[in-house]
Amino acid sequence: MSTNGLVWAVNHAAWCKNAGEFAVLVAIANYVDKDMKGCRATHGTLADTARCNKRTVGTHVRSLADRKVIVPGDAALVSHIRQDIRPDVWDFNGGLPEQPDDLTTGKICQPRQEESSGRDRQKTAERPANFDTTTGKNQQDDRQDLPTEPGSEPGSEPGQEPGTSSAEPPTAQTIVGEWLERCQKRPPSSVIGQVSKHIKTLLAEGIAPDDIRRGIATWMAKGLHPSTLASVVNEVMNAPSAKAQRPSGHTPYQAPTDHSVYQNGFF
Repeated sequence: MSTNGLVWAVNHAAWCKNAGEFAVLVAIANYVDKDMKGCRATHGTLADTARCNKRTVGTHVRSLADRKVIVPGDAALVSHIRQDIRPDVWDFNGGLPEQPDDLTTGKICQPRQEESSGRDRQKTAERPANFDTTTGKNQQDDRQDLPTEPGSEPGSEPGQEPGTSSAEPPTAQTIVGEWLERCQKRPPSSVIGQVSKHIKTLLAEGIAPDDIRRGIATWMAKGLHPSTLASVVNEVMNAPSAKAQRPSGHTPYQAPTDHSVYQNGFF
């Protein structure tokens, strides 16, 4: 590696449009001589040094050459190499100032102010109204501790009947997320896709979300295939109640139908 070439590349980093271009410039510096001339490394060699592919190296080399950061070198250095595999020879432009006249040309490692401010505005818009920027946490709402009026419940809207909720019904994505939280390990994406598809179909048919949740719990306990989810949900929501299955403790008396018992004196 040429120490002079490496120092020159670092000092002229402002001429690079991005980090990839700077990496290629440093790779070229690895193969110039002490006079910062005579880099005859192939694009494959430069790609290995810059940790990119040959096509990317070609793009960055042309860009650097267009701006005269590197200039063609002595072709005689590679004249002995067969023409179809002969690499280009590049020299560093020794007369190039360290800073370009138009400072906007080189933006290596400089944040984009417009994008940064845009992300900040987006984060600010997503923060809740009670977010405290000094602590980074949501402030406690003192109104939650106030006594509620008789006949009202916390969180209910004015004029809303007690026990009802204004929250939107859960979506298939919500139920799938709840299912994934109960899994010990994340299932394969194909399984998640099948389960999500069946849940969407059940919701579209008007099946109650709670019935779907209980069906998923039973389906998980049985370890069945995702295609059986709809059948398990149907089994759970249409299972007979325990009261209907419980036998009665009293059997009413029924008179015997065999008349011989009357003739033999049993009655």
